Amino acid sequence: GCFPSTSGIVHSSSKDAITAIESKDSLILVIGTTQCGSCKEFSEVMKQITEQYDIRIAEVFIDEEESETDPNTQEVRYPDFEELQQYIGQVGATPSVFFINNGLIKGTFTGAVSYDTFKSKLEKYGFLPEETKQQSEE
Repeated sequence: GCFPSTSGIVHSSSKDAITAIESKDSLILVIGTTQCGSCKEFSEVMKQITEQYDIRIAEVFIDEEESETDPNTQEVRYPDFEELQQYIGQVGATPSVFFINNGLIKGTFTGAVSYDTFKSKLEKYGFLPEETKQQSEE
């Protein structure tokens, strides 16, 4: 049988994501914040996808990570997340989605997208079998 932990949306940390990338893992990494409206919107899409397909999505909420405040500028920094960005590049907006195959980033997009758009990206980057392709010829 399948273990429920292998698919669905997994609450992760920047450290988890770094470990996965260094272990040459394949995963869908989603960077968001708990306050971001588009992230909540996209969460629904991810939930629908993971109910339909046996895929695992690692979701990292930046604002839930340990932070440091710079005593001079009062700027809040997230050291673990900053380290993760050395692997995945600068994250300018949330949600940011990364398709990571064997530890390599194959593709990325930003912002809430529709179920169909997300699904076609999952197919493109090899996370879903491209099944009913001929139906969606536009």
